[in-house]
Amino acid sequence: MESIVKDFIELVSINSSSKKERLVADRIEKLFNSLGIDYFEDNTGEKVNGNTGNLIGKLKGRKGIKPILFSAHLDRVSNGENIKPKIENGKIISSGNTILAADDVAGIVSIIHGIKMAKEENKAHGDIEIVFTVCEEVGLLGSKYLEYSGLESKMGFVLDSVGRLGRIINSAISKNTVEVKIYGKSSHAGNAPEKGINAIKGASIFLANIVEGRINEITTSNFGKIQGGSATNVVCDYVEILGEIRSHDEKEIDNYKKYLCEKAKEVEENSKVKIDINFTENYKSFSIEEDEEVCEILQKSFKKLGIKPKFEKGGG
Repeated sequence: MESIVKDFIELVSINSSSKKERLVADRIEKLFNSLGIDYFEDNTGEKVNGNTGNLIGKLKGRKGIKPILFSAHLDRVSNGENIKPKIENGKIISSGNTILAADDVAGIVSIIHGIKMAKEENKAHGDIEIVFTVCEEVGLLGSKYLEYSGLESKMGFVLDSVGRLGRIINSAISKNTVEVKIYGKSSHAGNAPEKGINAIKGASIFLANIVEGRINEITTSNFGKIQGGSATNVVCDYVEILGEIRSHDEKEIDNYKKYLCEKAKEVEENSKVKIDINFTENYKSFSIEEDEEVCEILQKSFKKLGIKPKFEKGGG
């Protein structure tokens, strides 16, 4: 236990923001070397304009036993630099000025020390594959550019979720980003405001007339960023709104896309602005039945530890 706590505190103290995971990756490579894990770094860093690629490791096991994969991510959200962790009342906490970065250092050290325990206790296992991805927090970019053809495992476990011990995420969402471009017409606001078409007004009408937030039980949307305009004396001719759609059902995302486009046409007809909407698919949903092998393995493992397993849908 002291060893895993020591490694956790060391790793969270190393800066590792998205696209800048180099220092923590270097430290993990040393841990891989100490455990006899073969590894390499792919070229994802070049693709995302970052300084680090995904780390892919493999610990050779016995033939005849199925290979298995474990994964976590190297980066952390903003306010995740210069972390000063401390132990207080038996808990690891941050000093209060930053996040703790248990997301996802807790996953990293759990995987590393699980392998360490298996080696120390001489547990029989097949090949163990480890994938530590970059840029998870900015759209799962590490996973997006990972070369899956090089992996042998047909099942894997990603240690990256909040909740009580025993929580199993066996279903998660699809996500699309939404880019709404609203075009008006500029004009001097003091001399000829009537010659302009205010894109800000068009954006306001669009947002006021759409349903967003909780669309239904399995679908959400959010428009979280808006920008436009250049000066108070110029009628604004361009506004950009950025948002997202999430759902456990691809059809629900398609339906909401059509809905947004229909609402955009209505605004165009009534306010003279022009609206373009672009959608980008970030990742697709998945759903795994509770009686599939990968889930049954988890249930048996938890029960041996006296932990009650509970399956839930993930929203992220």
